[in-house]
Amino acid sequence: MPLLEPEAKNTVSPESPPDHSSRLQTVLPEPQVRFVRGSIIVASSITLLAIAYAKALGGILNSVRGFYHIETWRQGLLNDRLVGYRTFFLALAAASWIFTLVLRYSAVLKFPIVLVGIGVAIGVRLSYNLWRSYDSPCWDGYCRYASYIRAWLIDRSVSNHGTLMWWMRRDYHSNSPVGPAFMAVASVVTGRSVEQSYGMMSGLATLGTLAFSSFLPTRRLFEPLFSFRPMPWSCSGTRQSSVLG
Repeated sequence: MPLLEPEAKNTVSPESPPDHSSRLQTVLPEPQVRFVRGSIIVASSITLLAIAYAKALGGILNSVRGFYHIETWRQGLLNDRLVGYRTFFLALAAASWIFTLVLRYSAVLKFPIVLVGIGVAIGVRLSYNLWRSYDSPCWDGYCRYASYIRAWLIDRSVSNHGTLMWWMRRDYHSNSPVGPAFMAVASVVTGRSVEQSYGMMSGLATLGTLAFSSFLPTRRLFEPLFSFRPMPWSCSGTRQSSVLG
């Protein structure tokens, strides 16, 4: 006579807490998941840095009071720069969180590139306004250098050539003519001033660096590094041949 199996008790297992990590992995591929987590850590660190700097700004300004004893006119510029860092760190924290959210919900958002473009446009506008508020400084004498190049491009006279050569022989930044040359060409082509060309070239250089950095870590670019496998050692101490895959 067969033994009767005991009736299974109708037990209900407690619900396990939702696994947000697995849900994130179902939406995004694994490399992007790791990148999102790293972006969250970076954004949190920048936010803490911005808050700490904002709280310590008063003490920092007091510590640098009377820093310049000879060229005292630099003190105001130093104070403005230290105060400006507060806005910079806060804006950088906000931008890092926006970037993280766009990356996290890139599979849901229909226009993530548009959002990033709007953020870049806002950053360019804020940077340009800040630069104009400082009376449009042109560092390392580049605007003067570019103005001499511009004058020589427009009128290649002996006087303009002599002035350009005089500047190139006396200024210690004249061994970097690429930037001023681009500024001069942009000023001639667009009809804008050399100072405006300086701001435009600086913005284009920043956007170009951002675009290059976005394509730099692609797998296709570094395919030889990803596909390289070290050759194993044999018992005799010699390397065995292996195939790169």
